[in-house]
Amino acid sequence: MINTSARSADEAAFLLGLIPPSEGENELGKACPEYSKIHQLVLSVKAARWCRTMLAGDGLRRDWIETGLRAFARLGLSSALPLMKELLEAELNHYELEYQQQAPGRQKRLGGEIWDHRRREPFARHLWPEAQPLLLSYIGDERFELDAAIALRRFAPFPTSDIEETGAWKHGPPTFKLRRERRRAYLDRTPSPICHPVAARVLDRIRELAPHDDESWARARNLAASAAWMDSGPRINEIIELIERDPAPRRIAPVLEALALTGYPIRADWILPGLAEAEAEYFSKDWRPDDDFYILKPWLDMLAQSDRPLELVDRMKEYPRDIRRWRVQDFIPILMLADPDAMIDAIEALHAVGEHGDGDHVRVEALFRVGSDRALTILLDDVLAGRYQGSLHFGFRSPNAIAGLLEREPSRLQAIVLHLSRDAEHVPKLRRLASLCAGVETDVLFNLSVGEATGPQALLWRTLASHMLEAQCVLQESTGHGSYALHQKSVAHLRKTLFDRMRASPGDDFWREQLRRVDRIVSNYGGHPEDPRHPDLASGVAYPEVAEDFWDRYRSLAD
Repeated sequence: MINTSARSADEAAFLLGLIPPSEGENELGKACPEYSKIHQLVLSVKAARWCRTMLAGDGLRRDWIETGLRAFARLGLSSALPLMKELLEAELNHYELEYQQQAPGRQKRLGGEIWDHRRREPFARHLWPEAQPLLLSYIGDERFELDAAIALRRFAPFPTSDIEETGAWKHGPPTFKLRRERRRAYLDRTPSPICHPVAARVLDRIRELAPHDDESWARARNLAASAAWMDSGPRINEIIELIERDPAPRRIAPVLEALALTGYPIRADWILPGLAEAEAEYFSKDWRPDDDFYILKPWLDMLAQSDRPLELVDRMKEYPRDIRRWRVQDFIPILMLADPDAMIDAIEALHAVGEHGDGDHVRVEALFRVGSDRALTILLDDVLAGRYQGSLHFGFRSPNAIAGLLEREPSRLQAIVLHLSRDAEHVPKLRRLASLCAGVETDVLFNLSVGEATGPQALLWRTLASHMLEAQCVLQESTGHGSYALHQKSVAHLRKTLFDRMRASPGDDFWREQLRRVDRIVSNYGGHPEDPRHPDLASGVAYPEVAEDFWDRYRSLAD
């Protein structure tokens, strides 16, 4: 390669692509040669000549420029950094020339975020680790330092960057669940003891700027937004100080949003000044279409994630009815308070601001996520009162958390049944309570119901026992959202309990019918191989026969 010359730009690009890394493995998985100092120096001189040939040729292509940058990064010589910058700036100049060649009207349409994105594209393509020095060399260059800082974010990932979206939302915007998981991880993990060198260089540049006018403040904010996406360690306090000193609070929103999305606990004091400015603009309009709500939405989202979400409740109460009625459901899922009682207070206060059932479903989900005894007690009251029946699914998943509360404290269930026995309209409440208990898989509440089935509230307890019987025979194992697998339990002990009750009360057909139901359930799901059908043959009492199934004759004809 050292003795090869390039006669055209495409030949030069081809030769530059053949330069292997100075250490590690190449693309084929083979060990790369170890360059001696002389070989490394001579090859870099030759590569520089190839690069000059490529730059002097006609029809310079972007992939050639990228090949040249990678070749110099593989050689690992700091002396090649100026030529690497020249290559990158050739691509940037290519973009600038393309922009200048457009008609004035076209330039206006390409301006703003679209053109900024195209200028960042050359920096964003440098994903290999060797490109880090090249990008760092642009910090301090007022033309391109903001684009380079954005590209450098991947080299200093923030502490919770390992928590990512999964499934269908993997490539979409951050979901409420991702925000909650990152906040939880940030609070649980030990803070980084040192600042990453890349983040340190960006923060040093902000300190060098010493923002004092509009232009320097705008540059400092953009650099701080990139630093917020990095592992700044203890130097994150410099970003907080910048937020607190910013003379234009509304323009600091990108920095606050970056901190919120990385899981950092944000404070309401940082958000309220910017929110006040956004509210002044939004409510100064005589006509406010729904699309204009983006003026307030980012600030309200951040306030809901802050340490004082009740400030959001106070704001929402003052908003017009058309704002607060259907916007409440957007904020309950992102409440992030560590104290369960404070979290419940925030959920209930925010839900109370909404109207016409807005936020019912997200309220129920939020209380289930809290999962404390107080939250489950509130949901239990909702079940008995018949509220939110479309959101409280009486199945084997979420409602079992409420039934688990009753299992931990059986006296709660006894108090509820006693109250229902004195209520003239107890039938619908009893039906809802029975539906809730139907998915209980342990025998705590079932044994309690059987034990109380001969007392003053016998009819109510027997209703609960009959609803819980199937779950005592079959185990429902969740296999994902809305699906489950069935497994047959051993029913020997259950049959013995019911058989003893039948013997003790020969004239009571309730226990006899429950034994028949056990047989029907076993015939549907398959019996356990070690279960005897008759639990006590020595007693001499006959086991109740199962009533004839009307469909058996048709099944036999089909066979």
